Amino acid sequence: MGVQKIIAFFMLVTGLSLVACLPPQPPTLEPISMATLEPIVTPDPTATLEPTVTPDPTATLEPTVTPDPTATLEPTATPTNTPTSTSTPILPTNTPAPLPSPTSWSSVPCDGNISEELIEQAWLALDSQDYAKIVSCTQKVINGWSSQADAQQAEKAEHCTYTPPPDNLELFNAYWESNWALNDIAIAWYLHGEAFHRQGMWVEAGKSYQVIVDRYSCAYAWDPNQILFWRIYDAAQERLRSLP
Repeated sequence: MGVQKIIAFFMLVTGLSLVACLPPQPPTLEPISMATLEPIVTPDPTATLEPTVTPDPTATLEPTVTPDPTATLEPTATPTNTPTSTSTPILPTNTPAPLPSPTSWSSVPCDGNISEELIEQAWLALDSQDYAKIVSCTQKVINGWSSQADAQQAEKAEHCTYTPPPDNLELFNAYWESNWALNDIAIAWYLHGEAFHRQGMWVEAGKSYQVIVDRYSCAYAWDPNQILFWRIYDAAQERLRSLP
């Protein structure tokens, strides 16, 4: 029995040594399913990266507007083919230029409601060098009767240089009845220009004289001292040539 124990002990030791000398066994791998593999994405080197936007914690969120189902929708406007122009319209060649506003710096009153009376006051003011009174009276005439003067200028265009003989009272009166506004308005612009001309205000004077040249070429004034008509257009042109 002692030999048997020795043999058994020897076989046990030998078996353990063989087990220790054996290489380790690799772990058993689970099979990989192709369906579970994620595709490998290759980054595009030419792509532009979008900047990462960090939300502003202090920003106020706009309230969500819920449309009102009972609201009435405004009809959509249909665009028209009519062009919109902001440029100054071109006047026909037979239409006079727009009448400029008379230059005024006068608060002096000028009494009267008849152009003839106002013109007479302006002449008297010119003799006394009351230029503020001239401007006040002539502006009142210009503002009141320019439309009638334009109409009379158009009617007289075909016989612009006609003036009645001074000794024929009937023709003389008929002439003034047909041309009173034209003559008074032209005289008003002339005296308006004189008020500035005599003070060396050349720009303002020139504008007044130019109105006569452009619009009232058929106007005449009566000089009772020399008993003759003189053409206001000619006097305005003479003044324009004398301006510095």
